[in-house]
Amino acid sequence: MPDISSPLLAGAGRARIVLPAGLFPVDGFVAERDPLHARVVLLERDGQRIALAVLDQTSIGAESLAGITAALSRAADVDPAQVLVCASHTFSAPHVMPGGPPELQRALDDAVEQAAGQARRMRPARIGFTVGTADVNVNRDVPTPGGWWLGTNETGPSDKELGVLRVDDEQGRPIAVLMNYAVQASAVHDSGAKVVSADLAGAAAGHVERACPGAVALFLVGAAGDQAPTRTGEHVGAAAVEAVERLGGADATPRIRLVHDAVEVGAQPLPRREEIRPQRAYDYRAAGTTTAPLWAARIGGLGIAAVQAELTCTTGRWIKNNSPFPVTFVVTMANGAAKYMADAGSYGRVTYAAMNSQYAAGSAELVAVRLVEALHGLADHPA
Repeated sequence: MPDISSPLLAGAGRARIVLPAGLFPVDGFVAERDPLHARVVLLERDGQRIALAVLDQTSIGAESLAGITAALSRAADVDPAQVLVCASHTFSAPHVMPGGPPELQRALDDAVEQAAGQARRMRPARIGFTVGTADVNVNRDVPTPGGWWLGTNETGPSDKELGVLRVDDEQGRPIAVLMNYAVQASAVHDSGAKVVSADLAGAAAGHVERACPGAVALFLVGAAGDQAPTRTGEHVGAAAVEAVERLGGADATPRIRLVHDAVEVGAQPLPRREEIRPQRAYDYRAAGTTTAPLWAARIGGLGIAAVQAELTCTTGRWIKNNSPFPVTFVVTMANGAAKYMADAGSYGRVTYAAMNSQYAAGSAELVAVRLVEALHGLADHPA
């Protein structure tokens, strides 16, 4: 039997992703507006160590993920299967692509290794979690005479819930703050010249880190496939700080566990760019089946449901409402990239997310059920 009195150990680190000198112009970017970062949190209890990492990237492809995971596993002495690597989903970062400048991948690996090395200096810790509210997102699916398209829809479904996890040392000093919110981090994107920026997610994390000296803040993108920003990341950060300040008692011996699963879902071919436009009807061609990987974790009374694909708000809310945990993070852009996985209603309306997807209608619902089952399994697990 495990020693249920053994303490939680935690550590966190942050490192700048140093873009190579002479890189610009690259991928259309002409300059760096503000720095990109890699942030890592390590948690360990009863010999189980898990790593959570967020990189300021639009998305992380399979080849890039392999290098990042290897660097993180090596520097943090953590099993690669116990790693959750997420993109912050800033639209303002050069894509690390196969055949692209190798210096970009090395910059990511180096930053992750440095942040993980800092995080490896773990100490006894305790956690607290809560839910706040941030009015920063809005549904972006808008009806037009030609069909549904991208815009600002104040009457559409939107999840204003902001999940917050705080990790403190024994003296109550912050080690890390994790935020989970459903919004695409694209406040800077399309605002002028194409410049590198950590954008909304980076601004939210930076705000928390300034308000909570010593903390490393991770922004985990929620079910944001149909959620656009209406305000900046500082507003998310401010709401997170308010939530942190309301936290009461803390748990020094939380159960921690991370599990991996997968579900077979229907597939459809990704369209050509010119096929994605407002239209009343769309030919969702069947393409057999594909496997959708997923991850579930518990950190005490907090549940985490994570997928590669970008879920929409309706799916995210369903997972939260059916989770056995008092607070649940729904995390997307996790351990790779898979574009959109929209709710069934989006396919009927013919939205951008439904068209621009490799998954057939009904996939999100299958994934949501499997995630909730995984969360129940973690809640029922004795250790």
